Amino acid sequence: MSDKHLIRAFFDEATNTISYLVADPQTKRAGVIDPVLDYDPKSATVDTRSVRAILAAAKEAGFLVEWSLETHAHKTDGSDFDRLFGDGERFKIGNLEVEVIYTPGHTPACISYEIANAVFVGDTLFMPDYGTACADFPSGDAHKLYRSIQRLLDLPPETRLFMCHDYKAPGRDHYAWETTVAEKRPCSKWREGGRFRCHAQCARCDTLGSHAAAAVNRSEHPRGSCSACGSKRGAIFKNPGEIQSGRRNRTLKSDQAQCSRTLKLSAVMLVYWY
Repeated sequence: MSDKHLIRAFFDEATNTISYLVADPQTKRAGVIDPVLDYDPKSATVDTRSVRAILAAAKEAGFLVEWSLETHAHKTDGSDFDRLFGDGERFKIGNLEVEVIYTPGHTPACISYEIANAVFVGDTLFMPDYGTACADFPSGDAHKLYRSIQRLLDLPPETRLFMCHDYKAPGRDHYAWETTVAEKRPCSKWREGGRFRCHAQCARCDTLGSHAAAAVNRSEHPRGSCSACGSKRGAIFKNPGEIQSGRRNRTLKSDQAQCSRTLKLSAVMLVYWY
């Protein structure tokens, strides 16, 4: 899957969605990931021009589309789909083996598709300069989203990551949707003995520095104590230039989070209270 010609992206500016045509050139079989159903809010009508464009491209290349694949759906009980996948389940697009990675958080049913060294991550991640999707949809869960992000970042550094949405991060004047695990990791030393450290600010005393992060155990919820005040309330993870002084809002509950575009981790900016 290293040949980029096997993956063709289709960007829909109205919804900032990227759909993908993924094909096996040997068997001429293909799949479409995250197709867009076009909706006009003024007339309350839908059409399929975006899907027709993908199908036309597949036909021109001589590909037969066998799969229409979704990384997530916001409102469904699953009955709209012909097949539901479980974590670790495998299937094929022609001779290309696809493995399903369960990555909940944005919604409880989010999955990613791994095809060789490419992973289609849905809304679990955005580009490194933007962040992630939020976790405030019904049944969204910031803790699960955090663990899903860590699972993706555990993949080999050369793994290519393909986004489902892009909104142009501040300072970037073009749309982008492909990155790698190496580019997503927040620090040159993102793991220390299986633990994650990054620039942070204590949520209680505002002490700065990586020690304030108190080492986030990737197998548990973020926790630990600030070396300055001993607080176990956690830390706000930010890039060095984004750290600010001043007290933090302490009204958030442990299962809440606020989104941040500043994280090179491309995770939500989590504030955990203990």
